[in-house]
Amino acid sequence: MISGLVLKQRKGERWVSPKGYVDALPASSQFLLIEPTCSILPEENEAQVAAFLAAHPTFHVLPLSEAAPHLTAAADSDYLSLTPARHGTDGFFAAVQQRKAAVAEGS
Repeated sequence: MISGLVLKQRKGERWVSPKGYVDALPASSQFLLIEPTCSILPEENEAQVAAFLAAHPTFHVLPLSEAAPHLTAAADSDYLSLTPARHGTDGFFAAVQQRKAAVAEGS
């Protein structure tokens, strides 16, 4: 079963997660963690995903082709990245991360 955490921020406010909220979730829980931004800057997007993964080695990026196959035409990588020049939209980025499945003992 996949459970989730939905967060909403008020316009103009940046939501910052409480320290350790991901680690506080039971290891057996499976959920998708989505990192969206209204930015095309690598330091606000890919660099933040890399930092999260470095701090949480039990997670991995779930490729967009698996998470949302219908959106893969808008992606050049494992992430969704929309730009004004290529897509005629505002800049937007999203990465889907998932906790790695527990490896069965003895395998």
